[in-house]
Amino acid sequence: MKNVLFVTILLFFVQKNSAQGTDRSEYQQQLYTAAIKSYKNGDNIDAIKTFAIIQNINPKADISKKASQKSHSLKTILTDNKINSLIGNWKWILKEGNWAIREDNLGGKMITITKDEILFYEIYRTSKKWDLIKTEKINLLRYSNNTNHTLKIENEIPEYDFSDNEDKVKLIILEKLGVIDYIKSIQQKPEVISHTAEILSSFTGIKSNSLYSYLRPMISPQRDDSDKNSPYKNADNLLKANRQIHDLKINDANK
Repeated sequence: MKNVLFVTILLFFVQKNSAQGTDRSEYQQQLYTAAIKSYKNGDNIDAIKTFAIIQNINPKADISKKASQKSHSLKTILTDNKINSLIGNWKWILKEGNWAIREDNLGGKMITITKDEILFYEIYRTSKKWDLIKTEKINLLRYSNNTNHTLKIENEIPEYDFSDNEDKVKLIILEKLGVIDYIKSIQQKPEVISHTAEILSSFTGIKSNSLYSYLRPMISPQRDDSDKNSPYKNADNLLKANRQIHDLKINDANK
């Protein structure tokens, strides 16, 4: 009898895991279709982000390998286009205007960008040619199919800017980062949603009344993501939030 019970339980978990695997495969296929659509519409950045999500869901799946290849090709194209758009001579225009004479007699500056280096030139009013002042090598980390990729030219600068996120997307990200749970943990009365909204309004720039309407279906004892005010009501909000969390290379606190 015990053996029969064990086999029954084992079959239950096998079937459950199989169903979960099927759900993941279907979700990956949906994302792949969306990524291809973005690519055809000329939105290569969105396509690359979606391909990356596909690879994270199940890296060993065949569709993940296809997504990796597509992403690699698009990243190479974007990198080459960006480099080619910068190649050439870039002249510095004096703020004082051509009529002004500087004390150092400097007439102008120019940089020349090639695929390998940046050359800095200056010209003085007493000279008829540009003088090369210094040269700096461009350090490019090319995209590869097997590694995470960045494009660096000397000093690092932020790669992404999400300051224009819609309010509901911000809330989903804050919840996934564990920020909302942390705020509730330091409230004297964690169950008071209006207080949570007031705290969040102090640094999100979102009005507390709006925050309350969004938070109520999210953090009430009976959560309701189908509520019309819930940030999760619109599936696009969750998809966008997940993409940005992936781009930021941070862990979802809810996993």
